[in-house]
Formats: sequence, structure tokens, C-alpha cells
Amino acid sequence: MQFFEHQDQARGRTTLLLFLYVLALTGLVAASSALTHYVLTLGSLPNEELPPNHWKHVFGAGGLTLGVIVLGSAFRLFQLRGGGVKVAETLGGTLASGAAQDLLERRAVNIVEEMAIASGLPVPPVYILRKELGINAFAAGWSPDDAIIGLTQGALENLSRDQLQGVVAHEFSHILNRDCALNMRLMGILHGIVLISVIGRVLLQFGSASRGSRREGGQAHFLIAGAGIWLFGSLGVLLARIIQSAVSRQREYLADASAVQFTRNPAGIGGALATIGSQTSALISPRGAETSHMLLGEHTAQNFLSILASHPPLFDRIQRILPSWNGVFAEIATPPGSVRKALERRENSNAQAGSEGVNAQDLLLGGGLAPALGEALPIEAASILTPLLLDEVLQEPARPLTGAAALLALIPPPLRRAAEEPFSSRALICAWVLDPNEDERAVQLAVFGSDAPLREESMRLYALMPTLDPLALLPLFDIAVGTLAALSDPQKKQFAEVLHTLKAQLATDSYRNFCLASLALRHLNSIHTKKKLRKVLIKNAIENILGVLATQGHDTDEAAVHSFRAGTQELGKRGNKLQIPSPERLTVQAFEASLETLTHLPMSTRTEVLSAAELIAANDGELRPEEAELLRAMASFMGVATRPVFASP
Repeated sequence: MQFFEHQDQARGRTTLLLFLYVLALTGLVAASSALTHYVLTLGSLPNEELPPNHWKHVFGAGGLTLGVIVLGSAFRLFQLRGGGVKVAETLGGTLASGAAQDLLERRAVNIVEEMAIASGLPVPPVYILRKELGINAFAAGWSPDDAIIGLTQGALENLSRDQLQGVVAHEFSHILNRDCALNMRLMGILHGIVLISVIGRVLLQFGSASRGSRREGGQAHFLIAGAGIWLFGSLGVLLARIIQSAVSRQREYLADASAVQFTRNPAGIGGALATIGSQTSALISPRGAETSHMLLGEHTAQNFLSILASHPPLFDRIQRILPSWNGVFAEIATPPGSVRKALERRENSNAQAGSEGVNAQDLLLGGGLAPALGEALPIEAASILTPLLLDEVLQEPARPLTGAAALLALIPPPLRRAAEEPFSSRALICAWVLDPNEDERAVQLAVFGSDAPLREESMRLYALMPTLDPLALLPLFDIAVGTLAALSDPQKKQFAEVLHTLKAQLATDSYRNFCLASLALRHLNSIHTKKKLRKVLIKNAIENILGVLATQGHDTDEAAVHSFRAGTQELGKRGNKLQIPSPERLTVQAFEASLETLTHLPMSTRTEVLSAAELIAANDGELRPEEAELLRAMASFMGVATRPVFASP
């Protein structure tokens, strides 16, 4: 996938969308002013002079309309400030757990973990819409740090593992291409326009209720004004939904293609869409229409106007994925109920499977629940990353790295269990931030204060860190930060305060601790700093960022300078003026201040800097864990979609 190219396309569509919405908004404001002029002159003689405040009222009506739309949109966006979790809760979703008793739920969480690790994103929380028996899914959130994946119960019970993996890959495409943030904004803007029609309906009802009153003229004014506002508001909503649907259909084509690119298995997403065609994707939630542009399939079985359809026809989508498909859904669809039946058969034969050395966890991480649940298709990291600068590193034969499932298999069970439990996941993240120096660590432990359980659990997990393969550090970290979604808002705030304090006490060269703490804080939506960062010149900021990566990834000064030069060539003429900083300049504090400076640069510049960083990391043909962590932190800080990177074995 050409991630950066798709980002540019998404931004282009966003610009067009906003332009069309501005036109629609302008039309509504103008229509409300014209309606006000008509109502105020109703019954007047042709040549009668207008009252002194006539135009003030006319333009005031337009301003009031604009204010209602802006305030209504702002109110809805304020409601959605919590990110994708709010959308999931609106639809009745509940948080899934990798430690759940239900094997289908655990299978879904495991697939999401695999996809997140393979795509280089934090593991998003998984929400299950347990009352929804239709086959559907969605992704929502303002950024990859607060994104969630939603799956209906129907998707869990009617899709094979390959098909569910294709669906999850489809939703991850929306996260990677920043479609989710656009979808959230659409919900807010549409809410503001809907308010206009609601106000018109209220005025219409008020005018009707006052019938028989002596003020017949006032009644007529209310009826006309209410009918006009309702009509214009309804037309505005219709136009907004048409624009929304047109953009949504194009994004669905892109996400379908991305799912194939991710999994290298067109039968996965193709079979899932065919299963929807043979059954249904309809939702019973009354909020389904509001979120229709986020869903995998149509939220209703009714399809009155194709122009209002938020998704392309299933036939077209499947034909693009599987050109040889004969047009019969049943040929590639999973039969209704077969997945649940296969699960029941597997549970009934658990004892026999155990005697053969097979257990449910092996099935989850390995071959799936055959036959109806499908064979697991390992997500090969190298295939996902094509084209990628680090291909040769990832294909190094020193250790078989078949994909995300292989990375998960490297995680020791005690650490995996800790990452999936809300309390222990906090302690695990704290353990990563603790300084390896005993004296420095003693100072940090004082931060926990009276929270002895968190301190003790952090130290217990810190002692287990030597058992963790460096290659599996980031995958385990991603699972841990995903588990933080189960915390309440007060718990998140309290934990963020602990992390901020631990980070502030880090030594000047503790880059790994800094990166992991910063990534966790961004996932908690807590990126404020206790002290104001010093300003850094743009040139110095770029030198500091690239200099840290060059020195951390190479053992000799000569190798560091050589890789620095190779990376700065990506920046063209600007790169020729850059010099690798002296060791005194390269500190964690300077690194953070430099990242803050780069966040204010244009997206194109940030993308170039990240590309230069990737070249530096790949220069010696080896990607160290420290380099992978630095690249992830840089991409997260600068808001740039990065290619997935894994430390080389």
C-alpha cells in the first residue's frame, strides 16, 4: 500500500467535502434570510416602505441559522470528544476481553491484536454490539491512539476466521487512512444541520396549535416560517447525506482493496461481503443511520435511493476483489449458524483435543476453528509492508518471522496475561519506564506514594523483563496500551499523572523509557507537559531527531555519521546543510522539545523527516529495538502514518 499517497487522497477528498458543506451551509443561511424577508413582507403592499429594522431582522435570521448549526455541531463534537468509545457506546457496544470465556470473543480480540501489530498501530479496544445479529463492523476515533474496532455479534457468529480477519483489515484501513476522524466530524456537522429541520418542525407544530387564536396573522407567520425552515433544513440534511454517502462509497472501495493488501487473501473480505449478501448487515439500533458512513455494510435492509446509499453495491465490491466470482453469494458465503455450531462441536470435543496436545489457545493463535471457523492466515509482515525500506531486514532468515502471530508467540505467558488485565497493564507500562539504574529507580518508585499495590506489581513485572524477547517488546506494549481502554476516566487521569512524573525523572539518555511513556500518554489523550518546553529552531530540531536515531542505532561515530548523511539526502538541498549534533546536544529533553517543534510544521515536511529517519534506521541493514521504538514515537508525535516496523531478529 502507498500509505502516504492514500493520505494525500484522503486529504483531497476532505477538502472537497468541506467545500461542498460550506456551499450547503451558505445556501441554508441564504434561504433562511430569504424566508424571513418573505414572512416579514407578507401582506404588505407592493410599494410599501420597509420598516427601519427590516434588513436587520433578515440578516439576523441568517446569522441565527448559522449560529444554530455551529452550536449544534459543536455540541455533538463535544459529546464525541472521548473518541471511538463514545460511538461504540452510542450503538450499545460493550468492551471485549482477550481473557473472556467466550471463544468467539477471544478470537475477535486476537485477530485485532494481530492486525494492529502487523500494521504498527496501538491495539485498539474491541467493542461487541451483542444485540446486533446482522453482520457489520466499524472503526471510530479521532486518531489511531483513541480508535476502536466495533463488531456485531452477528459478525462473530457468522464469519470464518479468514473472513473476520478481512473485515478487521478493512476497518484498520480506515484508521490508517485517517477516515475515522473525518467520519467523526461528519457526525457533528450533520447534527447541526438536522437541528434546523427540528426547529422548523417545532415552529410548524406551534403554529398549528395556535389555530383558532385571534392572532390569525401571527399563526400564518408561524406556519409559513416553520414550514419553510423545516423544508430548507430537510433539504440541507438531504444534501449533506448525499455528499456524505458519495465520499463514503469511495472510501469503502479503498478499504476493501487495503484489506486484500493487508491479508494477501481476497477470499477473506470477499467471503465476508458475500455472507452479508446472503444474510443481512442491518442494525436494530436507532442510531444506526447517524453512523451509517462508518459501517462495513448498510445499516438497513431497505434501499430506496442509490444516491443515498453509504456503501457501493455488494456485487460491485465483491467483483472488484474476486473478478472470477460467478455472482452467487452462497458460493463463497459462510452458511448461517455454522460458526457457532463448529464452536460447540469443538467445545464438546475439548477433552479429546487436549489428549492430542491441542488446546483452545493454540487454535486462537494458530489454525483457527476448522473447518467452519476457517484456517488462520498468518499476516505476513513483509507482505504488508511492500514497498518498504526495511524489507531485507524483515526477511532476515536468522529467525522465522512469519507475521504478527509469530510475534505474539514470543511473549511469555505471565507478561501476556498482565498486558490483558487493566490493573497489571498499568504496572507493566510503569515497569518499562523504570530506570535500569538502581539509584534512579529508587527515586522513581517514590512517585507511587501510597499506591503500594501498583508499585509492587510494577517491580514484579520489572523482574520478568529479561524473559521478554526484544522483538516482542512493541507488540506486548501495544496490547497493554489497548487494555487501558477499560479504565475509567478518573483512573486514566491518575495513571497519566504517574506516567508524567516518571517520565520527568528520566535520565538524559533513557530514550526507550521516554518513547514508551510518551506513546502511552498519547494513547491516554494526556499529552500536556508539566513545564513549558524550550523553543528549538527548525534546523536544530531536525538535526536532533535524526541525530538521536543515528547514534542510537549504530555502535561507532563513523557509522552514525554515515547513516545520518544517507538519511538527510532524503531532504534535498535542506539536508545538505544539516550536521549531526554533538553528544552534548542529544538528550531526552532536547529530543522531546524537537518533536514538539516538528509538530507545527506542514504535513509534507513531517513526512519527509520521517522518511529520512527510516533511511537512517535501514542504512546498516539491521533494525534495532531502540530504532523501532524511536520511529514509532516520532510518527506518533508528528501525527504521520508510518509503515509498520519491527526490530530485526
